[in-house]
Amino acid sequence: MPLRQVLQPYATWFRYKYEIQQEKGEKVIVSTGSIEDWKYDPFSEEILPKRPQKGSEHDLSCPHVALARLDTSDENSILNFVNRFGLLGLWKFEKYCMAPGLPDIGFIPRFKEVELSKWFVQPNKIGNQKYREPLSIFIKAIEDFKEILSTIEEIEMGEVKSDDKEAILELELQEYLKGIRFNGMSIVKSEKRWVQSFAVNSLLSAIYFRIQLEKISGRGIRVCQKNRCGKFFISENPEAKYCSDKCKNAQLRHEHEQRRIKNVLLDEFNSYDLNIIENIINSLQEKGVTGEKRIMKQLKERLTKEDKLNGR
Repeated sequence: MPLRQVLQPYATWFRYKYEIQQEKGEKVIVSTGSIEDWKYDPFSEEILPKRPQKGSEHDLSCPHVALARLDTSDENSILNFVNRFGLLGLWKFEKYCMAPGLPDIGFIPRFKEVELSKWFVQPNKIGNQKYREPLSIFIKAIEDFKEILSTIEEIEMGEVKSDDKEAILELELQEYLKGIRFNGMSIVKSEKRWVQSFAVNSLLSAIYFRIQLEKISGRGIRVCQKNRCGKFFISENPEAKYCSDKCKNAQLRHEHEQRRIKNVLLDEFNSYDLNIIENIINSLQEKGVTGEKRIMKQLKERLTKEDKLNGR
């Protein structure tokens, strides 16, 4: 039975209008106004059912995919994310709520929780609109998330040889999933079936839980294999290599051009040992050197250097 028929989220999260402001030399994501549908279910949006034409279509699909693909160097992309899905709720995590690395501007005591840095609270605002997130801490949370996704992929590909890394991953996931609260079973009377209901206390916990559900469902969490894309995507096909048709087609054209260049240069330098020529070309292409003229120039430089070393 699909997990969606077994698990029933009673999970809501909030989102408002946000912008990035400066305070005491630090950039902070703050709410600037309300929107009509400010409360939503972060589990209601599904991954794309098939590979899209453009990779950017993933960014609008659901929060865990959008966060995995987020360009942390682009503040507009970050604002697009928070205006669509809301803040991450980093004040709920001991790892982030003390605003490590930022100047001390005071703390707020909390019942049964560690103190909260005032970097996460806007003065003179109430309700959920009072919350804000320092940009540097927001970016750190994204980097941590992407690192965990990379570790998951490495484990699946058999590239992790140490049991310690798997154990550390398990402990990290447990911390992020503390925000998931299971409420017990309830019955869907119209369908005559029982479901397990749950709630979340942060968007970040919901995102990590969705990643766990994707893996349990057998979906693939992959890095796009297109040259110069390298963004995460989630697919129904665990063997998928590309996040979009555009990336797939571009990579096939790139590989065809690389093969053409190699054949041209092997013919051009046929007076040399062709195994050496091919190894040099492969090395340059693996380093990201593209274009026939660039590769030929660096190939000549390498051969001239080797000729001098060999006294030719």
